[in-house]
Amino acid sequence: MLVRHATGLSAEGLLTAYAARFPQAKLELLEESLSRRLRREPLAYIIGRKEFYGRVFEVDSRVLIPRPESELLVEKAMQFLRDFEKDRPSILDVGTGSGVLGVTLAAEMPQALITAVDIDVDALFVARMNAERLGLRGRIEFVQADILDPLYGRFDVVVSNPPYVLRGVLPGLESELSYEPSRALDGGEDGMDVLGPLIASLPGLLATGKSGVFIEIDPPVSGPCAKRAKDAFPRARIEVVPDLAGLDRCLAVYA
Repeated sequence: MLVRHATGLSAEGLLTAYAARFPQAKLELLEESLSRRLRREPLAYIIGRKEFYGRVFEVDSRVLIPRPESELLVEKAMQFLRDFEKDRPSILDVGTGSGVLGVTLAAEMPQALITAVDIDVDALFVARMNAERLGLRGRIEFVQADILDPLYGRFDVVVSNPPYVLRGVLPGLESELSYEPSRALDGGEDGMDVLGPLIASLPGLLATGKSGVFIEIDPPVSGPCAKRAKDAFPRARIEVVPDLAGLDRCLAVYA
C-alpha cells in the first residue's frame, strides 16, 4: 500500500513494476511514508483514504478512521427502512465525522433525505469533501452543532457513531489510536458522557409512526445504553446487536 501510494501505481501495475526505476522524489516519499508508519501512524492517514461499504473515503487526522464494525449501522438502518417501505425517508447522522454513515446511506438510498451533524467544523469539511467527490453533495445537509445541545427536526431514522470509549481504557489501547481525534473516542469515565444525552434527546427527534435508531456502542456500555433507551422509549423494542466478532456493537431502538 505504501509503495503504491508513493509511486502512484495501481495494484495491477505494482505486480509488473518490480524492475522499474522510480524518480528520487517518489523514493523520498516512500521513505517518509515508511518512517511515519514505523511511528505507528495509521496507514489510512498516511495514504489519505479508507474503504467503507465498498466506497473509498478521504480521511486525515481531523476525523476518526472508519471501521468495518460501523457498516453494521448502515445495514440495520437500510433493512429497517426497507421493511417499513419508507419511500422518502429522512435520516439524521449525529457526529458524522468523515461522513461515512450519512454519505453511504445517501448513496445506497437515492430517495433519502440526509442531515449530517458534527460539532467540529474541520470534520464537516472532510465530510463535505467526501460527499462532493462521490457526487452526493446536493443530497446531504451538513450542520455544525454540539450533539449535547438540543437538536431539532423529526427523522425516520437516526444513526450515530458517538464517542463511547471509557476514558480509563484509552491510555492502554493500541498506540495508533493516539493519532485519532480524542474527542471522537473519549466517552468519559463511564463511557456515557455523550451517549446518555444523545439517547435522552431521541424522543424529540423521531418522526411519528415507525422510526428507528442505530447507535454504535462498545460492550462495557451496552447495559447502561439499553437501560437509558428503555427509560426514553418505554414501549419501544430495544435490541443490542453484536458485530461479526460477537461483541455488543449496535444499540437499536424500534419506536
